[in-house]
Amino acid sequence: MAILVDQVIGHEQSIQQLDQLVLSKRWPQALIFVGPESIGKKKIALAYAQTLICELKGPKACGVCGSCIRVAKEQSENLRILSTEAGATTKKANSKSLIKIEQVRDVLDFLSLSQKNQNRVIIIDEAELLNPQAANALLKTLEEPSDNVFFILITAELNSLMATIRSRAQIIRFKSLSEADLVQIHPKADLWVYKSARGQIEKLKSMIQSDQVAKRTDLFHFFESFWTQKDFLNQPDWRDQYKERSKAALTLSFWLEIVRDLMVMKTGDEKSMIHHDQNQVLQKLMFISSDRLSFFSEALIQAEKDIQHNSDTVLVLENLWVAHARTN
Repeated sequence: MAILVDQVIGHEQSIQQLDQLVLSKRWPQALIFVGPESIGKKKIALAYAQTLICELKGPKACGVCGSCIRVAKEQSENLRILSTEAGATTKKANSKSLIKIEQVRDVLDFLSLSQKNQNRVIIIDEAELLNPQAANALLKTLEEPSDNVFFILITAELNSLMATIRSRAQIIRFKSLSEADLVQIHPKADLWVYKSARGQIEKLKSMIQSDQVAKRTDLFHFFESFWTQKDFLNQPDWRDQYKERSKAALTLSFWLEIVRDLMVMKTGDEKSMIHHDQNQVLQKLMFISSDRLSFFSEALIQAEKDIQHNSDTVLVLENLWVAHARTN
């Protein structure tokens, strides 16, 4: 039996809102799911698509009819999922293509086919990536909704959607998953992994890989070298390694966590630290003042953006050292 809503972990308040819409038979023709990336919004959209398309038309999907099974496999003839054409490969490269008007037109052609008494559901993942033409084409459909057609737009950036689209949809907000939720999803990971994942499922999955513990150790040592070695720029070993964009992005993201932990340590609130088991290494770095850490965290955030826009990764790290660590 594949009742998708029963497989959802967390998001109790949002689920309650959605259940009430089903029970009251007031499900709107357009919903916007808003919340941080990688917290399960798409899975929840599929769960309620299953409820809407289920052959029994009850308050909950049966999980056993042909329609329910096909939705669970994302193969239903009454379901369309719209996302960027680039897919996972593009995401890993830290760049995303847009959802194009041709994709929206394909959906509109699908909706033009007569389907008497059959609900149809359109899920648009990362809806903020609709290009202007695609967004305008979608808007026309939302302005003149058809019976038994339901849209679920998923986004982490509500303000990036056209205001006119937002005004024609009901908004359901989602929060990051809790550490307890992440433990349910992947039990038996180290405590720092749940803290570092910050409620994101994909980040959790990537960090429970077998080499992540070793990577964390390397990144701590690299951070220490960055701040303590006066000849840091003259060391050739790190340059070849950090030419790889994904490695540089991981480094900057992880360094932000180290900076956060150092600032937390200075307040004495060690319980709130992510990497409390690395206390010994962090103590060596307590000489960095709070002001310098604050400026450095802002620089790291900007460096992440620079790398996403294809800046030279080695040059980015060199500039960070010159601006922030050279004077030690």
